[in-house]
Amino acid sequence: MVKVADQLNPKASLALLEFSANNPNWTGGFDSIKKYNNDLSKFNYEEPSILKDYAKDWEAFKKWDFNFFRSKYGKLKVQVSRKVSTGQGERLDYEIEQLENYISELQSLSQNPYTLHSWLFELDAPELATDYRVGSQFENWFDMLPFELRPKVKFIFMGGSKTCTTVHVDPFQTSAWNTLLIGEKVWLFFPPSMSFDSSLLNTDSVLSGRLLELNPLIAIQKPSDLVYVPTGWYHAVVNLQPYLAITENFMSSSNADKVISHFASIGNHGYARILSAIKERKLGKPVSLEHGKN
Repeated sequence: MVKVADQLNPKASLALLEFSANNPNWTGGFDSIKKYNNDLSKFNYEEPSILKDYAKDWEAFKKWDFNFFRSKYGKLKVQVSRKVSTGQGERLDYEIEQLENYISELQSLSQNPYTLHSWLFELDAPELATDYRVGSQFENWFDMLPFELRPKVKFIFMGGSKTCTTVHVDPFQTSAWNTLLIGEKVWLFFPPSMSFDSSLLNTDSVLSGRLLELNPLIAIQKPSDLVYVPTGWYHAVVNLQPYLAITENFMSSSNADKVISHFASIGNHGYARILSAIKERKLGKPVSLEHGKN
């Protein structure tokens, strides 16, 4: 079994290294999730996985970097955030910045606590979507909807080293893929049946290594790797270096029933019926989508 200290750059994640050193009986290992290279014929939607070098031929991988976004989209105003500890837990502090200013700060600081989290680039720069293409495994049925009816679930992320996302599940019972273009990430995965004490749902639990005590599935993601997150799986992420990534949440044959049930359960029956019609159309039943009717 590979130990944490054998895999991580000591300058990148001291907390995880310290956890490994202080817990010699820990039996977890890194890169413990399923890996795929070129053969996706037996792709399993039910478990997290990493697709190595998936994006190596994308235009996004070839040309997107911090300087690209600063020069081409620098005048755009974006929302950045950081987590701040309070007596009642953690809260997110938000600021609006020009993208060029944020990137300059990101590159000049050894540790920048602010992240460009969930930039809905389709609203500001929809042409960026032409710079990447995923295979049929990640076909997004939401794209069959008119733009104004689609859930906005396509994001670009940027941030500094030693930042993280806390344990969470993705919205709407969707699955997700995340492709890293710059940096290095460690992903911690927990099955849908897992339950968490509220004391673990914070930044410190991720960066201190406390979550490793729960023996998660773990992946090290490097540039051009795609990480797949199944519906309902809890996950947290540690960013070991300044990073740039793109992600989509999606509905497909693998999770359509769960997504439809989610919208019905929150009372959005009209939208659930629209998604049901998409499912029927994709499975070969011609259905007319009349979006104005409930």
